[in-house]
Amino acid sequence: MNKTKQVVTIGNDLIVKYQVSLLAGLEGLNELSSKKSKFLSLYKKFYKLRNMIDSKPYNKETYQNIIRRKFTMEDFNLKRNILLEGSDKLSELQLFERMINTLAFVHNSTVYLPSEGKEKPAFFFQDLKIPQRMEKSIILTLLKMDQQKPNTIKYDRKYEWIPQIYNKLSQLPDDPDAKEYKSIFKDIDANLIGFRDYELNLMRLNECYRLCL
Repeated sequence: MNKTKQVVTIGNDLIVKYQVSLLAGLEGLNELSSKKSKFLSLYKKFYKLRNMIDSKPYNKETYQNIIRRKFTMEDFNLKRNILLEGSDKLSELQLFERMINTLAFVHNSTVYLPSEGKEKPAFFFQDLKIPQRMEKSIILTLLKMDQQKPNTIKYDRKYEWIPQIYNKLSQLPDDPDAKEYKSIFKDIDANLIGFRDYELNLMRLNECYRLCL
């Protein structure tokens, strides 16, 4: 079969004639002999999506950096336990289930159903635009936030910066003023509070949808 006839590119959209699926089931992963081979198989599937994440080259690069860190550095159970204090450790099976769910989530962010553009009549040019999927909006937010993160927290393997923020916040008096904030956070960037809140909300999203974003 001539594969060149199976796809058509329209603007930033890749239109495929037949269904494309990179998703892996647990049964397929269980056929692999080791934990390392399972992780490698999933990494390759995430990596194959890099060109469909977004049309902007810097977003593609950010996506590649994120998945590389997640597969080589991140301890999801440790991060989850720190953010959701006292949470039970996920088993290997539960973790792989979440990774498969996350792969499906990322995959869904790259596609849309033709029917999504036919749900309402078009009165203006803007009405012809396909609405952005929830998954797409979340993935683009992840990319933007990662681009703004300082390297000190990106490469903190033990997530020590998070307890540090909790500790500083616990020292603040009720209704603190700017001077008190400055005094408490004199040796740590207070902007990290926002990143802590972001990571906490992202972990709560993970819990709702059984993901590991």
